[in-house]
Amino acid sequence: MFACYGFLTTFCTFSTSFFPKPNYLVLNSKCAEIEEELKNVTNSLKSLEAQTEKYASKEDKYEEEIKLLTDKLKEAETRAEFAERSVAKLEKAIDELEERFRQETNWPGPKKRMWAFIRCLSRL
Repeated sequence: MFACYGFLTTFCTFSTSFFPKPNYLVLNSKCAEIEEELKNVTNSLKSLEAQTEKYASKEDKYEEEIKLLTDKLKEAETRAEFAERSVAKLEKAIDELEERFRQETNWPGPKKRMWAFIRCLSRL
């Protein structure tokens, strides 16, 4: 209301010298329209401020959740790297044991003993 009053006062001061006399009924209706629009804008602003606070708290919650998930991801990646190194070590140990087994089974001693055992069985 006071904004329109200031406008009218200023307008009326200048109107005496530069403009013809204003139509006060038109000015009052314009002022009422502007006041109504100002109320609507104020209500919209209050609503937007409330939503801003609501969504700011949600944003903080999501940022915290993202931080927790990022930490969990880093931990899982570390465990996966350790597991991959462990698997590589175990595969190497298996390869070494298989090679050792091949070398020991290709040794002529066990073959001779096996054939000797088969010959003993065939004599029975």
